[in-house]
Amino acid sequence: MPTFSGKKSLTQIDYLLTDSDVDNTPKADIFGGAATVYCLFLEANAGTTYLRIWDKASVSVGSDAPDFIFKLTGNVNWLIADGMPFTNFSYAAVTTAGTAGSSHPADGTTIKLNSVVR
Repeated sequence: MPTFSGKKSLTQIDYLLTDSDVDNTPKADIFGGAATVYCLFLEANAGTTYLRIWDKASVSVGSDAPDFIFKLTGNVNWLIADGMPFTNFSYAAVTTAGTAGSSHPADGTTIKLNSVVR
């Protein structure tokens, strides 16, 4: 389950989302409304894994086309100067790129998602 540090208000207050158990079970609308993501710090400890991100309140992994797909083969950081606005930030991780596929990453794979949000 994601954890938040900093204030949980989404009214121009920065905080950090941390989730060290990202898998093929979608985490849907985790901010409970609109938010802008300014930075993603992603870590994957084994194999190639794909982080899928949707701007939807409810997600069906393997059926719903993601808005963003990030290929992870280790530690990756993305700084987003103007931010990525979301109405409903949802995400999951799988072993295949694209929309199709819903396989859980290999056992022992840990993906850490940290994001700075306003």
